[in-house]
Amino acid sequence: MAQLFWEGKKGCPGSLEVSNFQSQYVHSKPYYGNRQLEFHIDRTEIQEKPLNRIIQGDNLQAAADLINQGYKEKIQLIYIDPPYFSQKGYFTKKGISSRLSINRTAFNDTWNHGIDSYLDMIYPRLRLIKELLSHTGSVFVHLDWHVSHYVKLLMDEIFGQKNFINEIVWCYTGGSNAKRHFQRKHDIILWYSKTQDYLFIPQYRPYSQGTVDRGLTRVKGNKYRLRQEGAIMSDWWTDVNKIL
Repeated sequence: MAQLFWEGKKGCPGSLEVSNFQSQYVHSKPYYGNRQLEFHIDRTEIQEKPLNRIIQGDNLQAAADLINQGYKEKIQLIYIDPPYFSQKGYFTKKGISSRLSINRTAFNDTWNHGIDSYLDMIYPRLRLIKELLSHTGSVFVHLDWHVSHYVKLLMDEIFGQKNFINEIVWCYTGGSNAKRHFQRKHDIILWYSKTQDYLFIPQYRPYSQGTVDRGLTRVKGNKYRLRQEGAIMSDWWTDVNKIL
């Protein structure tokens, strides 16, 4: 199988080499069963029945921490939205008065050593994600045209080509100042499973009116009938608005 090589690949860390990090537990509800919870509870109580949590920090360290806590091969679904290798800085506006606001850095998507730096970042994270996924689990990686082709090669290597499920194309609209190419108006979401025995709960969409009027028998014969649930969703989405 073809693989991607770059300077520094062999030195990418595994879960045991990532620096020690303790995740923070955040309680989503003030009650646990029939009794009210204090803000802080003991880890042994959490282990008896895991609660939701928010982990603030680098997801490489967070993934390693979850593995060390016993979540290896326990997670059913992981979605990540890493930087896109856009080579830009991103900012948010913070109001300091009714008339004045300042730009505050949200994150920097800039890489001093080019694509090698980006691959050094994403490769160990994908390896830890595979360790976390259960036997029936899946991972979704949200990218765009900048590096999706590189990351797909890495995911083929880590998860196996046979465990590639879908390349979801998320189409959207909006302004553009493109003059020398077509407007770039879609993102890519790569879906891979841990094994061939992955969990999939189908999502359906209504049939088009033409399909309802025509049915399937004209095209595919009497063997096929329309499902009551509708058609299984396609791998290109046009009805989800872009957030930014």
